[in-house]
Amino acid sequence: MYDDLEAVLGEHADPSGAEVEELTGRFRENLSQLVAVSRGTAASAAGRAHVLLREAPPPGFGPARTYLRRLALITLAMLDVLDEDEG
Repeated sequence: MYDDLEAVLGEHADPSGAEVEELTGRFRENLSQLVAVSRGTAASAAGRAHVLLREAPPPGFGPARTYLRRLALITLAMLDVLDEDEG
């Protein structure tokens, strides 16, 4: 998951059209799992994740890439919140 975050949010991130589609699928799956694991401890982030997961990935490279960045950012937020809860 962290490699995927780097591929989307890293300093040199520039995913191609095929990578955007592949990464979007993985982020949607991972984010769904994080929301399930959160058990309400990350209510705000989980709420934003639920809203984003209800949206279908948009057509077109630009909008799809923006959606992917949003998925990556909320995934990172969920990881941070869950990490804080464990600490």
